[in-house]
Amino acid sequence: MDFEQKNLPFDSILYNFNDKIRNVIKKIDPQIKESALEIRIRVNKNISVVCPECTYFLDCDGKVSFYETDFFVTREDISEIMKIICSYSVYSCQNQIKNGFITLNGGHRVGLCGTAVISGNEINNIREISSLNIRISREVKDCCDKILDKIGSDPQGTLIAGPPCSGKTTLLRDIARKISCMDGKPAKKVSIVDERGEIAALHRAHAQFDVGLCDVLNGYPKEIGILQAVRVLSPDIIVCDEIGFNSQVRAIEESLNAGVKIIASIHAGNKNELFRRKQIRSLLATGAFENIILLNSRTKYTGDFDFFK
Repeated sequence: MDFEQKNLPFDSILYNFNDKIRNVIKKIDPQIKESALEIRIRVNKNISVVCPECTYFLDCDGKVSFYETDFFVTREDISEIMKIICSYSVYSCQNQIKNGFITLNGGHRVGLCGTAVISGNEINNIREISSLNIRISREVKDCCDKILDKIGSDPQGTLIAGPPCSGKTTLLRDIARKISCMDGKPAKKVSIVDERGEIAALHRAHAQFDVGLCDVLNGYPKEIGILQAVRVLSPDIIVCDEIGFNSQVRAIEESLNAGVKIIASIHAGNKNELFRRKQIRSLLATGAFENIILLNSRTKYTGDFDFFK
């Protein structure tokens, strides 16, 4: 199933590149831009654009090829791009960097690869950045309709599972929008705990994506944001992305005891993995999730999913 795209998010990431890389990427064919899921930039390698059907490599004129070209990214290019995406203050992004990603305006996320700086048992920094993976975030309105048909417009706790790039965040965003402003039906009080800034993509207090009448706790660690929402926002439903840590399980249990439902996502590649992983078993044991949606696509949400109760 294809859903109407309301914008072309690809072009909104161009200002995050240095001139050399930007001038190449902006020349890519519009049809490829529309379907692109990721842009991968590696030291001494080609720029690659990952689409659902295949991965393309770029030449110096922005033309795509199935084979590697003679246009290479340098270490200096990546260093310049890091300065740009950190607004020329790498220190201010240190907390995100040590977690391996930086969230850009518009909800796009840059995954970082390099050399870990370890202190004790924790990563304190990543230095000598060798590759960047820019995941392109998209707003696809009404993509959740089939799921709402299953779980109802007054949803109980729902866990959306799927592999990376399967559309979990896109679905969460649309579900939050729909249930917070139901046409002709009582709207729910919905709080979004947006730890990585990908669901609502707040910028100067304004959501870059349409999340309806939701209250957004931006940048809060999920376990803190869930409890904060319960205490001060009296939500009917809390929406959050990619849960699984024990501290988050405890916060979900507390919200459940307060009568607040949770709609959340988690990584799982298939049904066996979904029910085998210890973190998921812990989540299900809380009783917070009456519905489980398992997305079947590994490239983008296509409307194909399995439903469990």
